Parts: sequence; structure tokens; C-alpha cells
Amino acid sequence: MPFLVPSSTELMAATIESLRRHRIVIWGKHGVMARSDVSIKRAADRVEYAETAAKYEYLNLSAGEGGEGLSADELRLICKTFGVQQAFF
Repeated sequence: MPFLVPSSTELMAATIESLRRHRIVIWGKHGVMARSDVSIKRAADRVEYAETAAKYEYLNLSAGEGGEGLSADELRLICKTFGVQQAFF
């Protein structure tokens, strides 16, 4: 999400709307919020996964090696293989 003032009603409303569509929301220049229909632990795990991915991306960039990530075709194949329904790719 783009930057919104911390603790503002605008941030709250945008977060609620975003969490209706996504399991984790990254607040521009502020932090993250995650949800889970299973447990609070599952939501916390999602935050930790995002932090770990960001750490490794930072290390790659610091070493002068930008990560190329998965292609759209590779992501589609993974989703098809594991039966993940999604609307991004």
C-alpha cells in the first residue's frame, strides 16, 4: 500500500480493504499487517516469511546481484501443480 499516516483512519480503512483481498499487506514506509482464518500463529508466520524474503533480497542487492524472481509462467505452473487459485497471473 502507498504511504498513509500511521494510526490514521485512512490507513485503517485501506488496510481493512486490502486484507479482504490479501493475506498480508505491506504498508509503504511503515510495516506490515497479516491475517489468517486459521490462527494468529499462521498470520505471524506470514510476517516472518515476508521479513526473511526481504532480508535475502537486501543481501542480494547489497552484493550487487538483483534477484530476477520467478517468471509469470513459472508462477502459473506452481499454482497449477499445487491447486492454488489466484487472480494475479
